[in-house]
Amino acid sequence: MRLEVCLPIIMMCLTLNACVRWDADTNYQKEKQVMEERLLLQKTTEIQNVTLNIEKARSEATRGIRLGLSSSGLQQIAGYRYSLLARISNGDQLWERRRYLLSDVVASRWGSFSMESRMCDKGTELFTVTLVNGMVREVDYGY
Repeated sequence: MRLEVCLPIIMMCLTLNACVRWDADTNYQKEKQVMEERLLLQKTTEIQNVTLNIEKARSEATRGIRLGLSSSGLQQIAGYRYSLLARISNGDQLWERRRYLLSDVVASRWGSFSMESRMCDKGTELFTVTLVNGMVREVDYGY
C-alpha cells in the first residue's frame, strides 16, 4: 500500500521536472560559445606549435653549422635558399659568400606559404658563411 502511494508522487515529480521549456535561442548561443572556445583553443595551440617550429629551426641551423661542412651538408641543415653575396673564382678555387636568413631556413623546410613562413621575422640574419670549393671555411653569426 505504501508503494502505491509513493510511486505516483515520484512519477509526478520526475515528469514536472522534465517539462522545462526548451529555448532554441539559448541552446544556439551555448553551442556557438562552445564552438568559439574550441576554435580559439585550436588557434592558440597552432600558434604555439608554429612558434616552437621556428625556434627549433633556428636552433638546429645555428648549432649545425661548423667549419669543414660540405655544401650538401650545409643545404641539409640550412636549406637551399640563401643570398649569394659574392662569388670569385681564383685559379682552381671557387670562393662563395652566402647569407642565410631565418625566413630562408623556414621557407626551405615548410614552404613560402606556410604558417611558419608567415610568422617568422623576415629580416633576422642567422649567419653568413664563406665556402671554398664547396666546404665551409668561415661562419659569421648574425644577432
